Amino acid sequence: MTSDMRKSSQAARQAHAISVLMMQYAENHHGVYPTGNSSTEVFQKLVDEFHMMPSGKSDEQLLEDLIENKDANDPAIFWLDLPGKTRAISS
Repeated sequence: MTSDMRKSSQAARQAHAISVLMMQYAENHHGVYPTGNSSTEVFQKLVDEFHMMPSGKSDEQLLEDLIENKDANDPAIFWLDLPGKTRAISS
């Protein structure tokens, strides 16, 4: 598998995990999904209401969870390695 294919596969798994978290949130809020003026505000609602918690797992362990379709409710699944961005270390 090429590096680009791995990145694409990982992105698809991350998107799936995020959609599961959003559906869980909606189930707990009478079908209403989290909203906000930015993705950061939506993400913060998921963290504030304990739909997500840092697991302390490495990137490799989180990816393995995603590959095995295990619950991946660690905020690190939102991480995109972009210039000038830093990874959150706590909630």
